[in-house]
Amino acid sequence: MTYLNWNLDEDGDIEPDTPLGNIILTGDAGRIEDDNLMLDTFLEALIVGFSEIRQNDEVNVDTIDEPIDLALRRKPQGIEVSYGDQVALIQDEKLLHTELVISVKAILERLDEAAKKQLTEPTSYSNLRYFLDHGIPKSVSLVE
Repeated sequence: MTYLNWNLDEDGDIEPDTPLGNIILTGDAGRIEDDNLMLDTFLEALIVGFSEIRQNDEVNVDTIDEPIDLALRRKPQGIEVSYGDQVALIQDEKLLHTELVISVKAILERLDEAAKKQLTEPTSYSNLRYFLDHGIPKSVSLVE
């Protein structure tokens, strides 16, 4: 099973400082899909949420650029992730963590490559790079 799928919006050139795209979080039950969001802040919210749910039964995370927050709740069968009226149940947290690492690395590589092609400095995306280096979020300031 694959929990996390995403695509950068490639209508024209990729904007390295505006990673607009779509994301699909397919749970063991349910699915969350958004065709037009900022991938960096959504992934950061997922990272923070899954880190914080280890110590809490319920976590709400600000997605910053999106009008809808992520809500995570610990259930007997796994972690329930809600985004608006969409819900996905994640039973294998370790697999999702691995997929987050792979996704963040791939997105940053694509964005850095786009910046290089445009002869600009890569955007820092410091929270995502910190996650790649340490396996945990840089901060939990997104938690409400």
